[in-house]
Amino acid sequence: GAQDIGYPNIFLFADPTGGYFGDMWFQGNPEYEALYPDQEGQPLEFGPFTHPNTKSNDGATTYLSINNIGLPQDTMSFSVTNAMLADGFPDSSLHIWLIYDFDGDGVMEIVGGKDSLWVAEEGNISNKLYFYYTTNQIYDLSVGNFNGTNQLIVFEKDSSTTNMNYFGWNSELNDMNWVFYDNLDFTNAVFVNDHLGNHQYKQSSDDFFYSAKVVNNDESIDSVEISASMADLDLDGSAEYVFMGWMKEDNQLVDIPDFYGTLEVRHLSGITVSGFPLYPYTLTQIVLIKNLYGDNHPEIVVQNAEGEIIIINWKGELEYRLTDYGELICLSKYEGRNAIVTESAIWLFDEVNENYGNEWTSTHHDFGNTRTLHLNIPKRTPDTALIDKDKTYAYPNPVYDGNVKIRIAVESAEKVEIMIFDFAGYFIKKFTMDNLIQGSIHEQLWNIDDVESGVYFANITATSGLKSESEILKIGVIK
Repeated sequence: GAQDIGYPNIFLFADPTGGYFGDMWFQGNPEYEALYPDQEGQPLEFGPFTHPNTKSNDGATTYLSINNIGLPQDTMSFSVTNAMLADGFPDSSLHIWLIYDFDGDGVMEIVGGKDSLWVAEEGNISNKLYFYYTTNQIYDLSVGNFNGTNQLIVFEKDSSTTNMNYFGWNSELNDMNWVFYDNLDFTNAVFVNDHLGNHQYKQSSDDFFYSAKVVNNDESIDSVEISASMADLDLDGSAEYVFMGWMKEDNQLVDIPDFYGTLEVRHLSGITVSGFPLYPYTLTQIVLIKNLYGDNHPEIVVQNAEGEIIIINWKGELEYRLTDYGELICLSKYEGRNAIVTESAIWLFDEVNENYGNEWTSTHHDFGNTRTLHLNIPKRTPDTALIDKDKTYAYPNPVYDGNVKIRIAVESAEKVEIMIFDFAGYFIKKFTMDNLIQGSIHEQLWNIDDVESGVYFANITATSGLKSESEILKIGVIK
């Protein structure tokens, strides 16, 4: 349709970069060639970095390109492509279940299908080999290691039992071989490799799936009792946990499976990570985490209710919004690059680099459903300063009712005192924080119900032995 190709300009007809009313996107448009001289004689194309561009309305890069635009006539054609999609994708007939390197040769195998399962190697998705057919409903595929060999486990629903077929990868034929059959006398079974490598079968409602563990670099173990994903977002050697929550009437954020809500990211202490929660997004339950761009910090990948893939950085900022190509399946690698895998597509990002186990790539961490993060990042040594003043602040600020949180980034402090004064200098309240964990975030709640509107000051004094440091925060109260 009609579209001003050039930049807005008061010299509407004199300056070719200003375009003119009635510009059309068509092959051979002289205004396009005037704006992009190096494209003279080339097909007209718009992408993320042209003007106009193909970014989403909120500025997120889509990597879409609109090209092969036809000559101006009654019926015109064009093509829409995405530079991030791997060759052969999207394909709505694939129904991808998982992507995994079964024989450890560095080449990923893709498994997909509905009642007929197929397998193909990366880069050769058109050469699918069908290896299993069933009349039952397949509801889950997992990967277990049995006697040093990875096997694919296919779970099927029956009336009151769970049927399981096991397959091994045949590297000579690039195909799956049936190994054996088993069944369980309960439904909705899920295969679990616990963090010690033990094989178990649990019902999907088991409490195990509403908890998560991290095995730290020093072999210590931390855990949370919530259906969360875990990763070290700020690279301090201590994991954060990420989950979808919903605010109930009593203002308590709770975990509700298969519900839409807010994206929460918290330190192991339960304190919310700066930049979160994210309220604007209506998101589904699965939360995946992986370093996609090679900048060391992992990204958070979720899917919104409209099916779009949303990529958020560790600071809580929107990075990308990708087209709906089916349900989000996992994060993986594909042809040497980091990848997002959906039912119908594989999106490619930067080359794979070492991440020290810092990723949560499928619903339950991995296709063995361990729900355990193995983090090989040493814990950050606390700074010699007592507190990090740049990360010490009060929020919400101003505060209108309820509580204001005074967040203190403790480095080597052993004790913190907070003295609240009003604008005239009158003492209001005192808080003392001891038993501090050095190198971590601590918060103190101050309830403002008993104070009037105005400006208040929080005088924070951190001590360690004979050493002390102070910081003053200004807090606005509006009622």
